[in-house]
Amino acid sequence: MNRSLGFTPVRWRAALNLAGVARTSGEVVRGLLEVLHKDGDAKVRGGTAWSLREAARTSEEVVQGLLKALYKDEDVEVCRLAATSLREAARTPGEAVQGLLDALYKDRNAKMRWGAAWSLKEAARTSEEAVRGLLEALNKDRNATVRSCAALSLREAARTSGEAVQGLLEALNKDRNATVRMEAARSLTGIAATSVEVVKGLLEALQDGEAEVRNQAAESLAGAVEMSEEVVQRLLEALQDREAEVRYQAAISLYKQGQRSIEITSLLLEAVRKAEAWMRREVVLFLSEMEPVEKATFDLIWQGLLDNDYDMREACVQALTKLVEQYSVEQKEQFEKKIIRALPTKKFEKTDEYGYPAYDSLYELLWRLVVGDASE
Repeated sequence: MNRSLGFTPVRWRAALNLAGVARTSGEVVRGLLEVLHKDGDAKVRGGTAWSLREAARTSEEVVQGLLKALYKDEDVEVCRLAATSLREAARTPGEAVQGLLDALYKDRNAKMRWGAAWSLKEAARTSEEAVRGLLEALNKDRNATVRSCAALSLREAARTSGEAVQGLLEALNKDRNATVRMEAARSLTGIAATSVEVVKGLLEALQDGEAEVRNQAAESLAGAVEMSEEVVQRLLEALQDREAEVRYQAAISLYKQGQRSIEITSLLLEAVRKAEAWMRREVVLFLSEMEPVEKATFDLIWQGLLDNDYDMREACVQALTKLVEQYSVEQKEQFEKKIIRALPTKKFEKTDEYGYPAYDSLYELLWRLVVGDASE
């Protein structure tokens, strides 16, 4: 039966806007639960399920209502959003965890299963049952997205569960899907600092046929215990990888461990100019943590204020603010004068992808230097 009466954005937005009030108002909770179970518009029911996520932490009534939607709603997106909201309740053992596990084991819709896998992330920190369920999904589910979500949700559990580590290593070495292998490598990041077995698995992943897996392995190895000679050597070899992103990530990992060769520094500077936007931002912020920073690096980050990518400009503002902390009072004053001189110049009229002029970034940078970061 199709209950949809047509999408009504006003009611949908009303449901979303009630999320904050639902944490403290029983009347609002009861109203939202009634909408969740009876409204004819699936989008409104889905928005309502999402709005109940905070209330689910403390209200058994909300947990029961979300479980009812999870089991009985005919729209898979409503079910998935109910599962997502149950994530908050699943921080502690109980019916929420069992409901999510039931969905993970039994639901025939893959979208529902990956929603359940993602929502079990918090539960996996403390629940062995949740860990076992995620491991079963990681090893046996036919859908790669479900397996990827299971690998992601096992990240925190892997810090304390040897069983989780073994499952992630097996997925890293054997899963047929590159995204699953990549997520397994990502979830093993924090374990490389203490586990020789994990380091060995990540070194093998540096030879993976897919660049995304090699890239993540190189990143995860940055935390390898004492960066052994073998790890350094393999990362140095990765500097010659056929894919630029892998070369850049290997350079970052080596730089983090104190390797300061001209080749490594050159690759990092090249990454700021040529890598994909997300990596350029990451490298810029990473370089701002280094002391001392060479003039070539500083100048390159300054030029980043003219980048077409809005987030890259923001990253350069953050990086320059951080770098100026190394300056003396006199040097800082000189830099502030440089910003003021640049403000009226033609080149800083250049707009980014959203149409914002580059001088906006100069004003923000100047504000942070003079007044401070408002976000702190």
